[in-house]
Amino acid sequence: MIQSSAIGIFDSGLGGLTVFAAVKERMPNENIIYLGDTARVPYGDKSPETVLRFGYENAQFMIEKNVKLIIIACNTVSSLAICGIRQYFTENNIKIPIIGVLEAGVEAVVQQNIANLAVIGTRATINSNAYRCELRKKANSISVRTIACPLFALIAEEGLGNHKIANLAIDIYLQELRTNPPDALLLGCTHYPLLIDALQKYLPENVKIIDSAHAVANLAEKYMSEHNLNNPITENGKEAFYVTDSPEIFAAQAEKFLGRALQNVQKTVIDNAGL
Repeated sequence: MIQSSAIGIFDSGLGGLTVFAAVKERMPNENIIYLGDTARVPYGDKSPETVLRFGYENAQFMIEKNVKLIIIACNTVSSLAICGIRQYFTENNIKIPIIGVLEAGVEAVVQQNIANLAVIGTRATINSNAYRCELRKKANSISVRTIACPLFALIAEEGLGNHKIANLAIDIYLQELRTNPPDALLLGCTHYPLLIDALQKYLPENVKIIDSAHAVANLAEKYMSEHNLNNPITENGKEAFYVTDSPEIFAAQAEKFLGRALQNVQKTVIDNAGL
């Protein structure tokens, strides 16, 4: 029963669809439940206390769906709330493992032996200093620059990743990386993969771009294999999408992220979930 249970992925809105796509690509036979908290997006300008509460409530939704693994596809929740959510699970004997995009991105950086790194993300993610702290634990010798790029998520959601407005925003935020490039750029927001083409054109060719969406898919696959959680069924897995506001708008915007239309997006209520 556990092996055939779904993987749960939650995000504040649309950005986590890049994680959904990466997980689906790596493990097409797995059942996946996606939750986008579109009624309360964005999380990036919320207080740590509010982000923790939202994260609790999203996790409770996944508990009720009997998932076998939770992936926190929101960098803000992964930065500010994952420890609190894990502590709650431990105190209440909830044995569902949790993987966050932050730890996956950090693991990808460490594995690639990078000396000079730049991390971009929302204001909340960058102000939390979580990436710098986590990298210091794993590889203290890495030089880390962090840059908040709040417009990038909006540009991605409007499908303007290859528009001149994306180029202007990239130049505003990342001009210093063009003149003083890092070895690698870590995308600390799951919206940002939609700007990869523009980022690659803007930055010097030798700058590696690390996509935390693919990093978390790789980490999830590794964890499930090591803990015998893989679905033994070989056919394509089922998928379900839930949002907290306007399924029609979500479905229309999701096509920009997934390149295909979504059917049967369901609306749900998750606030006051009892955590």
